[in-house]
Amino acid sequence: MFAFRRMMRISSGILQYYNNGASNKQNLNTFSLLHNVIPRRGPNGTASSCLLSLSWFASASYQHDEEDEESKIKSHFLDLEEIDELKRKTLICKCCRKRKVLNDRVDGILYCSCPSSQFKIENLEEEDGLGWIPFLEQKDVLVWRKPHPKLDGLYAYKMYGRFHDVSPKEFLAAQLDVSESRKSWDTSTVDCKTIKENRIDSVGSTDQVYYWEVAWPKFFANRDYVCKRKVRIDEKYGRIVIYTEAIIHPECPRSDKKFRVDDYVSILTIQSVAGRNMDSKGLEFSLTAFENPGLSLPTSITNWVAMRGLPQYMLNMRRACLENSKINRKISGMDSNRNEDKMAQGNMF
Repeated sequence: MFAFRRMMRISSGILQYYNNGASNKQNLNTFSLLHNVIPRRGPNGTASSCLLSLSWFASASYQHDEEDEESKIKSHFLDLEEIDELKRKTLICKCCRKRKVLNDRVDGILYCSCPSSQFKIENLEEEDGLGWIPFLEQKDVLVWRKPHPKLDGLYAYKMYGRFHDVSPKEFLAAQLDVSESRKSWDTSTVDCKTIKENRIDSVGSTDQVYYWEVAWPKFFANRDYVCKRKVRIDEKYGRIVIYTEAIIHPECPRSDKKFRVDDYVSILTIQSVAGRNMDSKGLEFSLTAFENPGLSLPTSITNWVAMRGLPQYMLNMRRACLENSKINRKISGMDSNRNEDKMAQGNMF
């Protein structure tokens, strides 16, 4: 969800362009386009459900049976293996077995030098990526997307990332943070709070219900969410899965001043690259997500926003992890100095 919020936050720059630089006629046309907030509907006239949306990019719809849901969530411990397969099928040259160029070349990657080294959608065979199309590559981040089969202009996104300077536990803590401190790096957040939380086991697996309000650009209603989030940790293999889905909750009724996002689901899988140690620096992650924000925008604007918002959110989270790590080291150092002082004073008597 947070990556999508970042995407739409960036769209305010487009509005600013039209407000400042375009003609009055252009301003009027653009305002009419962007102000026309159209909830997208399924074929039966009702908003498509999160569970149905999940089925077409996660291969199976989730049921509300707890055992079945737990089984589905645990299956996502293998999402990073699926990412490897997706890279092989969509971005590896079949001649030289090196990486094709997606957007621009990124340092540290061995790229194909064949005549057809640039990735082209038309060269993908239908079964190669099962509908996932390579979309964006930046340093440490790679993104695919898949069009919704029913809702024109809406996509599911799948992101792969690798951060050498953040531990899985630090990344998890930043992802789950709903405190006021989050606003220091996630500037689109207006309000966030935990409604309910239940610790499942001693390693940190948790069930959580939370509320989130997101600032949108001028002329738009803010978006808000009520979600359940399930965190499952497997210390044996050094992996974490966070499954998040929009729900209805009696403690968070709808507001006429905000647009409630009912159709949202995401699956984040985090893997330690230091074996089983999730406190050591170095991680890989896979994020698969879909959201229906109830808004109709041209594909050109959707593309522009997605290409900037998706990677930027994760990089902001990365910076927050690094900053928190510095603060924790400083606090730990202060505690260590206090203990040494106490020991020294004790030795005086």
